[in-house]
Order: sequence, then structure tokens, then C-alpha cells
Amino acid sequence: MASGSRSRNAVDMVWPAFVDGLANLIMVFLFLLLLFVIGQVALGNAIIGRDRALERLNAQIDALARTLALERNAAKSIESRLGALTAEAAAAREARDQALTASTALAAELTASRARIEEASGILRRRDTELAVLEEDIHNLREELGRLLKLVEDMNSEIQERERDVLAREREIDARDRVIASRDAALQSMSREVAGRDAQIAQRDATLSAHEREIESRGRAIAAKDAEIATLGERLNRLLLSRVEELARYRSEFFGRLRQVIGERPDIRIVGDRFVFQSEVLFATGSAALGDGGKQRLGELAATLKEIGQKVPREIDWVLRIDGHTDQRPIRTPEFPSNMELSAARAIAVSRFLAEQGLPARRLVPAAFADNYPIDPGSDEAALSRNRRIEFKLDQR
Repeated sequence: MASGSRSRNAVDMVWPAFVDGLANLIMVFLFLLLLFVIGQVALGNAIIGRDRALERLNAQIDALARTLALERNAAKSIESRLGALTAEAAAAREARDQALTASTALAAELTASRARIEEASGILRRRDTELAVLEEDIHNLREELGRLLKLVEDMNSEIQERERDVLAREREIDARDRVIASRDAALQSMSREVAGRDAQIAQRDATLSAHEREIESRGRAIAAKDAEIATLGERLNRLLLSRVEELARYRSEFFGRLRQVIGERPDIRIVGDRFVFQSEVLFATGSAALGDGGKQRLGELAATLKEIGQKVPREIDWVLRIDGHTDQRPIRTPEFPSNMELSAARAIAVSRFLAEQGLPARRLVPAAFADNYPIDPGSDEAALSRNRRIEFKLDQR
């Protein structure tokens, strides 16, 4: 029950932090969304204002165009009238002075009309310039709108990513809630059992003092059981340590006995906790078939291992790991496309031979390492020969 309370307290501490983090994330999202809406409204108002100004400008331009057309028509009419007056002056010399006066007035009116036309053209040019500026501003506003939309898309992507993280955390919390629920159910079952026992105690004991003495007695019993569990844990640790030390002792005995059987040979040696056979002792070059000499050496190894294996207690689940290693020179044959296949085939051949000699197959673990772990970094023939090897290691599964 104490463990269940600690688990519930841990979850109660994690959940407010998660809720606060989620609330902060939602506030950030709402703030960014508000900024986007404000930017959209301001941009829309600016675009609407520019559109209205553009409409007013277009209306003014249309009015000026109509005025210009009227002035041009008036100029044409004046020119026609001037021609008629000139013809009348030629035909009627007596009215020449009057015609000259009229033509002078018409010429002045024509000059004024042309001046008004030039002024209207200047106004049109200024309106065209303003229109170009407005169009450039609209283009810039559209680009700014595009950047804002891209920012909104990025924000939406980030928000979706955050939502996926939140969903994943919610699923994790749901799983924890299910575990807590199962523990709560167990606690409730235990509580019901305790309640039943308390009812029995209440029926048996008439006073509150008796009930308290019973609780104190149970507390002492629980403390005694805790002490017993701690003692058992210490005993288990000591037992495991003794098993490891015992396996180390058998490993030492295995290496010592094997050294006595094989003798001092430069091609068979002990390196750390491994017994190393050079490949030339067991196999021909580029082959995974055991030679007669190799079978003899492995037979001695199998006999020694069987003898020591019978002494190892059944509680120690020991295995003999057989590691195949090659040198760095590549091999490419139909049988062995690479050094990995060659090292694997040699390790399996040794494992199969030891099984045939009576060693349990479940105690044999072949492994292939190719040329990945050389013991000599050199590239001369002596270094290559040392790297071509089969290693034996007595281990615990």
C-alpha cells in the first residue's frame, strides 16, 4: 500500500506540471493566432483603403478624360469656325476687321484650350505616377500577405507537431492511468480484505484499545517481514556473487587444465579470459574443414570441458562461446563471398565437432567477427597469422 501511495503521489506531481505546460502552449498558440488575426485585419483595412483610393483616382481620371474629350471637340469646333470665318473674310473684304477680331479671339480661346489640355495631360501623368506607386504598394502588401500566410503555415505545422507530442504524452499518461487503476483496484481489494479483517477484529474486540494493540502487533509483524526480506536480499546477493566467483573458479580451472593438456605452444595461447587457437592449427588456408591435427586439439579441449562441466553446479548456466576471426585480406569464392562467411563457417564447424564429441549443443555459442577485431594492427605476415584465430571463452548466459 505504501508503494501504491508513492506511485499515486508521483503521478499527482507529474499531472499538474503537464497541465501547466499544455496551458502555456495553448496560450502561446492563442497569442500567435491573435497576432495573425490583427495583422489580417490591418492588412485588409490597408488594402481596402488603397482600393478605395484607386477607385477615386480612376473616377478622377475618367472625369479628366471626358473633360479632355470635350476640350478636343471644342478645339475642333473652333478650328472649323476659324476656317469658316477666314473664308468669309476672303469673300467679304469689307468685314475683314471684324473677322480679324473674331479670329484673334478664337485663336486666344484655342490657346487657352490647348493650355487646359496640357494641364489635363500633366494631371493624367501625375495620376499615372500615383497609380504606379499604388500598384507597387499593393504588390508589396501582397508579398507581405504571402509572408504572413507562410508564417501561419509554419505556425500551424509547429502546432500540429506539438499536438502530436501532446497526444503521445496523453497516450503515455493513459497507460500510466491504467496501471494506476489496476493498482488502485488491487489496493481496493486489499482494503476490502483489511476492512473484513477489521470487522472481524471489531467483533472479537469490544474496545478501541484492543483494536489499536492489534494494529501495533501487525506493524511489528510487517517490520519483522521487512527485515526478513532485507536479509533474504542480502543472502541472494551473496549467493549470486558466489555463483559468479564459482564460475570464475571453474573458468580458471578450465584454462589451467587445458594449458596442461595442450602444453606450451606458440600457436595456442591464453589472452585475458579467452583461449586462442591460431586458424592454421585447425584449418587449411581459405577452408572451413577441420584438419586431423585440429580435430585432435579440439578433442582434447572437448574432453577437458566435459570433465569440468560435470563439476559445475546445475544452477550455473554456463556456455562456451566460439568466436571466428579472419585477417584483413578479402576472400571472394563461391563458398565464402566474404570474410564474414568464412569466420562464421569455421566457428560453426568447431561447434559442430565439439557437439559430436559429447558436449551439449545448448552450451555451445558460435559467433563470427570476420576481420573487425584484430589483435595485431600490423600488416605483415606474422600479424595476419595472429589475427586468423578461433577464440574460446567460458561464460555465463
